[in-house]
Amino acid sequence: MINSGRLLSTFLDLVKIDSLTFAEKSLANYIGKRLKKMGISFEIDSAGRKVGSDTGNLIARLPARGKSNARPILFAAHMDTVAPGTGVKPVVRNDTVRSNGDTVLGADDKAGCGIILESLQSLIEENLPHGDIEVVFTIAEEKGLLGAKCLDFNKLKAKWGFVMDGDGTIGNIIVKAPYQDALKIVFKGKAAHAGVNPEKGISAIRGASIAISRMKLGRIDEETTANMGVIEGGRAINIVPDETVIEGEARSHSKAKLKVQVRHMLACAKEANREVGTKTEVELKRLYDGFAFSEKDRVVSVAMEAASRIGVTPNLVASGGGSDTNIFNKEGIRAVNLSVGAKDVHTTDESVSIEAMVKAAEMVIQLIELAGGATG
Repeated sequence: MINSGRLLSTFLDLVKIDSLTFAEKSLANYIGKRLKKMGISFEIDSAGRKVGSDTGNLIARLPARGKSNARPILFAAHMDTVAPGTGVKPVVRNDTVRSNGDTVLGADDKAGCGIILESLQSLIEENLPHGDIEVVFTIAEEKGLLGAKCLDFNKLKAKWGFVMDGDGTIGNIIVKAPYQDALKIVFKGKAAHAGVNPEKGISAIRGASIAISRMKLGRIDEETTANMGVIEGGRAINIVPDETVIEGEARSHSKAKLKVQVRHMLACAKEANREVGTKTEVELKRLYDGFAFSEKDRVVSVAMEAASRIGVTPNLVASGGGSDTNIFNKEGIRAVNLSVGAKDVHTTDESVSIEAMVKAAEMVIQLIELAGGATG
């Protein structure tokens, strides 16, 4: 049923269109034209204005055909890619597509976009019965899931769905993802001449350094990680620095463990203040909530059945990263993230196999067929 040649052609078109975060308009235009040719209605929402992108989320709807009692089902993928991601020149060798090595390929998540488009096209061509289908192509996923966060969920009827944005082997079903908090700590010290009267100064860099050195970072346990990724401060080598900013994050599948880790990191900053004499200003922000499902949940069991139907082994996966799936679940849409077959994402070695994309598209068709008896 899936036209592998057309799917490959679509994917190559997609990756050649530049769509770094906040510059997804050209890709949205391409997807919109494809949907229009299929007779599928869509709209662009106002998320772009809210987050600073040149377009909004694209929301498409395909009304039920022959299965009016089926529960509406949602599929989603994101349109933006990471740098270096302009001027992508895809190379096809045997069954694999990769970039020429100068850029990422953009299979994250243009593979997901292409898989959904091909699935819809095949569904229509084969006149297959289906319930209401909703599709969301989001913006700014790579910058903190901003498009999904600004999506008006009142526009959607579906209460369950599948995000086509996972990597690895087809059949991977991401059923667990972490909560994530972002921390920004500004250390305030006192400037002084470093060679004439350094004793009159209070080094903000020293305060920040001591705090970081005492933080438990990296892999904390099987559910929890933490990182300090940015440090900025100082104006010249002969001035005791009066301000230093450090930024980091903490993630955990356990909300309680995340709270403990964040408290620990902030406590290290307070200890440094007492020792050095600095003061701190803290910004703490929840970037997204986690989610967790088991094979007993209908959205998971249906995904497992769909995988089995196309001859692949379903594999339930716990992820250390977030995706639009986190936001959908927070907003009441029970969703899991499915693999599109991409490998080495966010690197210039990124690749995806044609066979994997075809299998993922076949899985989408099976999910639509199974939706008739699903309760979400």
